[in-house]
Amino acid sequence: MHTIRHILLVLAGLLVLAFVDTMGSALSVALALTVCVAVNRSAALFRESRNAGLIITTLLVLSLALSLGSAVVLFMTRGWIAALAFVVLFLLYFGSAEPSYARARRRAEALRDALLELVRARLARTVTEEQLTARADRLLKEQLRGPDFYGSAGREALTSPKGMTQEEHRRLLQVLQRHLASIERRQPPSRLHKAVRQRLEAV
Repeated sequence: MHTIRHILLVLAGLLVLAFVDTMGSALSVALALTVCVAVNRSAALFRESRNAGLIITTLLVLSLALSLGSAVVLFMTRGWIAALAFVVLFLLYFGSAEPSYARARRRAEALRDALLELVRARLARTVTEEQLTARADRLLKEQLRGPDFYGSAGREALTSPKGMTQEEHRRLLQVLQRHLASIERRQPPSRLHKAVRQRLEAV
């Protein structure tokens, strides 16, 4: 629920705006919010790029400029109610949204726990090595997506030895390394892949 709470709050605000002002104002505010949020969130897609700092800064500045411009345009075209609603909903969206580092840590910990269950099943000899590989690959293909796992919070949580023995940690890292090596075969290793290698060397 905490992952969509901010979206539900914004939708409720848009419904109130449609009732207080007009449906046109609500749609205009929704469109402006969508554009600003999309530009802001797209910055996370470039964390692994060579010029990540410059690209992310540019996108964040662009998002801020679009937000200010949207408020002005809404004030001029739809009136002060729509402009004020945009500002309030913009602040509400980002103020109540789950922080990116918290979302990354939560997703990484959930994936690590799922992988750990498979590793423990293999160590207990309830599954074969082939079954472990197949199930882990399927799980990683489904869940190891997006920038959450490649930032520092996600990398740390996914490769952490917390709550497991040294052997469990080693096997989990081997599963991750095997998967990452297969999907990054024709490209330089990602920061996550490097973190897994470093952890594995230290075990």
